[in-house]
Amino acid sequence: MEKKDLAILDLIVHNNWERPIYFNNTSLAGINLNIRQHMVQEGMAFRLLPLENPDASELLIDTEMMYDNMMNNFFWRELDNPEVYYSEDYRNFVLNHRAAFNTLAEALVAEGKMDKAKEVVLRCLETIPDEVIRLDHFSVQQIGLLLAFDEEEKAIEMADLMATRADEMLTYLFENNLADQYELQKNLIQLSEIARAFKATNNNDLAAKYEQMFRKHYDIAG
Repeated sequence: MEKKDLAILDLIVHNNWERPIYFNNTSLAGINLNIRQHMVQEGMAFRLLPLENPDASELLIDTEMMYDNMMNNFFWRELDNPEVYYSEDYRNFVLNHRAAFNTLAEALVAEGKMDKAKEVVLRCLETIPDEVIRLDHFSVQQIGLLLAFDEEEKAIEMADLMATRADEMLTYLFENNLADQYELQKNLIQLSEIARAFKATNNNDLAAKYEQMFRKHYDIAG
């Protein structure tokens, strides 16, 4: 183990659970300790608790705490202001925010709290609009959620925008013989997931439309 791992172990032992211990995504992934099954997500951070998750492949989520933090306590300053410039690094940080909104929404759906889950997705779209931080691969998950909430118009609008961009990017890559594997895979997956979202809700016409776009580029890539 490295010094940082020994320091964390020392903290856990001597803290005696008197003060909360939190990790973010980066710090949790950067330690050589298998403690994920003892983590509970409460927002943008994960709290270490003396309990064990029976499903080590999934993180426990305190939906009540996380809902209150994401919807009431956090200040999403200027993320809806198109006049503010965000660097590439900061735009990547915002992906974590969208991912957290999705995690909360899906956990609420699993608990049968559809109204709250819908509020969460709509708040995310309002708080971090495409005009400021372009929709990304985490936004694809929201298309399926919107369809589940009977927000078909918003889902179709997002799907059309994202699919058009993916189609244009893939066309550009192939026409210019650019071997950017990250962009290639990212945009192919987006088209595939969009098609799957509409297929899952029996919207076969739109599913076929996006499946055709996916196949057009997938066949070239193959």
